[in-house]
Amino acid sequence: MKGFNRKRSEGCDGVMKKNLKLKVRKLDPVNTTCYVQILGTGMDTQDTSPSVLLFFDQQRIIFNAGEGLQRFCTEHKIKLSKIDHMLLTRVCSQTAGGLPGLLLTLAGIGEEGMSVNIWGPSDFKYMVDAMRSFIPNAAMVHSHSFGETTKGDSSIFTDPIVLIDDELVKISAILLHPRFSTQSDKGIDSQIPDTNPFSDFGSSMRKARSKPGDIAVVYVCELPDIKGKFDPSKATSLGLKPGPKYRELQLGNSVKSDTSDIIIHPIDVLDPSISGPIVLLVDCPTSSHFLELLSVQSLNSYYSNITNHQSDKTSKSVTCIIHLGPASITKNSDYQNWMRRFVGAKHIMAGHQ
Repeated sequence: MKGFNRKRSEGCDGVMKKNLKLKVRKLDPVNTTCYVQILGTGMDTQDTSPSVLLFFDQQRIIFNAGEGLQRFCTEHKIKLSKIDHMLLTRVCSQTAGGLPGLLLTLAGIGEEGMSVNIWGPSDFKYMVDAMRSFIPNAAMVHSHSFGETTKGDSSIFTDPIVLIDDELVKISAILLHPRFSTQSDKGIDSQIPDTNPFSDFGSSMRKARSKPGDIAVVYVCELPDIKGKFDPSKATSLGLKPGPKYRELQLGNSVKSDTSDIIIHPIDVLDPSISGPIVLLVDCPTSSHFLELLSVQSLNSYYSNITNHQSDKTSKSVTCIIHLGPASITKNSDYQNWMRRFVGAKHIMAGHQ
């Protein structure tokens, strides 16, 4: 075959293989900018899930890598070299069709290439094995699967699975398995009682044995509490002179007074902290996943009011929810009722309309 390089195909051409490095950034806990950006919606083809960028000053996190993500990033000048983590809400062509090309591009950046942390539900390991035939192995060594296998017991993963927990963000995964009614001929509206759409469905619903690609994920992104404003007048009254100790107090560290033998704590000079923003990414592809979504107990603390006996003070305030499910699900009246449980949250409907 003309032009075929046998030595290169066998890895014997003398060219040293790249040892792709995983970026480890030194994160500054004082982060000034954070926002969420939708990277394309797949409206032109209707077969690609939108990608979501979680932006920090020093870190970038992308959720889903549908076909065309690499081109979109290039056209909109989003630097792929800044990506630290990629997380998939499902393992299918809609959410991961652009992943191989993205990994190949990262592997070719610079002289040494680059690698990122890639996270996906348990089915992700099958996709990783399939890509090993044409993706450099070094690009795959930082791939992580979480949750049970398709043959495992899903009951042991009822609590959120913490994936990332650093100075900037804590990201947890909640698994959604398809849940079917024992009366399979009923639609979603008839399966959910109108009087109480958030009751326990354990007696009338059953979980089917998961197949590869069935598992969907809800990602919970919790940012640290926003520290209160520093009050210089309080620091001066406690004998502290302007300087590096001001920053130490703002970072949460105690310091010694410059004029007296006392220890000054952050609470002495800072206003009360404000709870950090919480962002949810909800991928609910089918009505069967929605039934499971209603029964997930780990989401209860994020609802504004779970029962009449629970105070609002015990719940966490969700700032924004990005819905990746199709319009056939998200426009359903029962799904809309579920959305109302998050009082004050902004809803972004990023799924196909």
